[in-house]
Amino acid sequence: SISQDFVEDNKGAYDVTNYVPYNKTLYTENFKLIDCPQNIGNISLITKMKDTSMQPLIKNGALLFVQYVSSLGENDICLVLYNDEVLVREFSTSKNNIKLVPKNPSFETITISKNDENFTIVGKILYY
Repeated sequence: SISQDFVEDNKGAYDVTNYVPYNKTLYTENFKLIDCPQNIGNISLITKMKDTSMQPLIKNGALLFVQYVSSLGENDICLVLYNDEVLVREFSTSKNNIKLVPKNPSFETITISKNDENFTIVGKILYY
């Protein structure tokens, strides 16, 4: 913890005049701040859908409002890294595997082991 003496000694050491407002989030395509929908909170980043794997649910080019999470629930729509590729898929699990399921039948379901080091959860898609 920070001591009270440290706080007093450093009071006014810097003044923050610009900060990210609570109702804006960083858009990764152009690194600008854009407005978040009012009915959702805790948005970590905004990115764009890059393919048709989730159509008809999510259209190619749609904005994705992502909340960083460390775990996902069954059937959550998620943003993940797998083999250095960014993917948006529906999350599903079985005893030893994770399935990344597309909505578009022309894309294949990806099945990976739960301890695969090439898999990282980035976040849950809250709004699109």
